[in-house]
Amino acid sequence: MHPLLAAALTGAAAPALAGEKTNWPNYREGDFSIADYRLASSEILPQLKLHYRTLGTAERNAAGEIVNGVLLL
Repeated sequence: MHPLLAAALTGAAAPALAGEKTNWPNYREGDFSIADYRLASSEILPQLKLHYRTLGTAERNAAGEIVNGVLLL
């Protein structure tokens, strides 16, 4: 996972809710962009835009990495 994306995610992704607001704990939505994203084929996207939902609270291991995050696209 891209390090900047991992930093942006603070918990597990919420299920698709078809625009419905939720009562999940610590529910958040946001947008994240990565400039000059390089694909495995070596092609470069000038900008990669992602919209995400998170819920819950991040748990970090001894190295400070988030260990309970799930990303759904």
